[in-house]
Amino acid sequence: MIPAATIRKLRQLQTPTPWWLLGIAGTLLILVQPIFSVLYYYWNLRMGAYPAHADSIAIPIFYAFVSWVILAPIALGGLWWAVWKHPEARPVFGWNRQRPIWSGVWTAVFVLLYAACVFSIPGALRWLNLPEMVNITLWIGLLLCLRAVVIFKRSVIA
Repeated sequence: MIPAATIRKLRQLQTPTPWWLLGIAGTLLILVQPIFSVLYYYWNLRMGAYPAHADSIAIPIFYAFVSWVILAPIALGGLWWAVWKHPEARPVFGWNRQRPIWSGVWTAVFVLLYAACVFSIPGALRWLNLPEMVNITLWIGLLLCLRAVVIFKRSVIA
């Protein structure tokens, strides 16, 4: 059971006040993904995660880079749409009572993204992959803030 004091502290978490700060943090996280990818494969290779007779790790690194080239512009566009001029700090675990369907749909979308992050934790822990744990932690923090910003967005277009 989670203590009530901890729940109160979690409810007080807020998004960054200047809207551009979250955008810059997210942009940097997206732009350094190829570095995290190389570190991930290199770390797993050094820890013995791949068999000695396995092919080169260059193939998955190349695949990750090509995926990043294709998906980074989409992710950056979504990120900047979400954070563009959100006026004030929003509660990270808040709910928009004026737009419950909007809040519910976006919460469901972000739950899927959280699940992708959370399900990758055991693999990173198995090989003590510290760079991947840092990457996962940063993504979870960014996704929590983005969910808060999106569900409190005043209009879909603005």
